[in-house]
Amino acid sequence: MLLFRDFIARFGQRQPDGSVAFDSTIQSLVVSTMSLGTLVGALSGAYTADWWGRRRSLSFGVFIFIIGNVIQITAMNSWVHLMIGRIVAGLGVGNLSVGVPMFQSECCPREIRGAVVASYQLMITIGILVSNGINMGVRDNPGQDSDASWRIVIGLGIAFSLPLGIGILFSPESPRWLAGRGRWEDARMSLARLRGQKENPTHELVNDDFKEMEESIAEQNKAGKGTWVECFTGQPSGIPRLVYRTFLGCALQFFQQWTGVNYFFYVSASSWTDTVSDRFNSTARPSSKLLASRTPSRCSSFLVP
Repeated sequence: MLLFRDFIARFGQRQPDGSVAFDSTIQSLVVSTMSLGTLVGALSGAYTADWWGRRRSLSFGVFIFIIGNVIQITAMNSWVHLMIGRIVAGLGVGNLSVGVPMFQSECCPREIRGAVVASYQLMITIGILVSNGINMGVRDNPGQDSDASWRIVIGLGIAFSLPLGIGILFSPESPRWLAGRGRWEDARMSLARLRGQKENPTHELVNDDFKEMEESIAEQNKAGKGTWVECFTGQPSGIPRLVYRTFLGCALQFFQQWTGVNYFFYVSASSWTDTVSDRFNSTARPSSKLLASRTPSRCSSFLVP
């Protein structure tokens, strides 16, 4: 969308030569502030999931995401308006990024648990592919000179999120969340529904998973209630290598982002456009020439394992 002419005309800035284009700082803010909202939303997602249950927390995340998209769609000429919408949408995305894998892992049989949780990331990648295809479609019809081009793209995000926000309310609640609140019979019935044994909640499949859940929760209760500080000190619980586990998890996420994957997802189109322009346009802006000279080395560095 950053390349659509109507989008640039509405939210871009007047340049010294009289043209309208995004200032690099403002473009970076519009793009990156969604990740800021995602960070806050992810930190809050665990709390909403514990307070309201997994299903209602997921519906809440979808609701916040839709509010953010509506704010973006209604933006007319203010990049600040657009940026606020992205922050709010990011809050919803962050909440869902915690809640969805949590719900999947707590509801799936252990035999397929890893594959199901991994499918979450796969579906995100497929969604990015689909969104790029939609961007290519609306660029030609209704055309990038129409505001409908980018409003349609943002609006379709609402359509794709509604099945999750509404459909999850018809699913059984997480049996682990129910059991954690002492609602063991409800937890058994939820497990029975998830295993296709609604009429026989004492079925062997249900009993096996129920026993595993009982043992897991008993072990968790024995460890006591943890705090944020304990993640970085390992005290007072004295759990072995707790600090190591904390930093291992942080490092995995850090290096995943450090590969530069978000560069390709968010601004690669703009960067490659500038690069091609430098090749064939001798009057390209100095900043574009600098970007063109650095793009090949930058991209190659992202691909180094």
